[in-house]
Amino acid sequence: MTVDITKIVLGILEVIFAVIGIYLVPWLKQKYGNEKLAKIVDTIDIFVAAAEQIANREGYDGAWKKQHVKELLEKNGVTVDETVDEFIEAAVIRLHNELITEG
Repeated sequence: MTVDITKIVLGILEVIFAVIGIYLVPWLKQKYGNEKLAKIVDTIDIFVAAAEQIANREGYDGAWKKQHVKELLEKNGVTVDETVDEFIEAAVIRLHNELITEG
């Protein structure tokens, strides 16, 4: 029996982010408001996908991708704190899950 460690790790990360979301999302809704929060999450998703494309083309590593996303967010008026950092991580997991599902 072969165990696919990637699927296990991704499953664990999804659970972690789900638990964080249970506590984090209500707090963020108070802090940012629903509309602003949705815009931030959408923006992060776009920037993560863009960084992935650039990194694949140019050969950059994960550290470069995360830093690039943070810089883009700051340039667009989003303060990158621990919460936003968690959203970046969640966006990466979502993107990788989509790529695995498609592939």
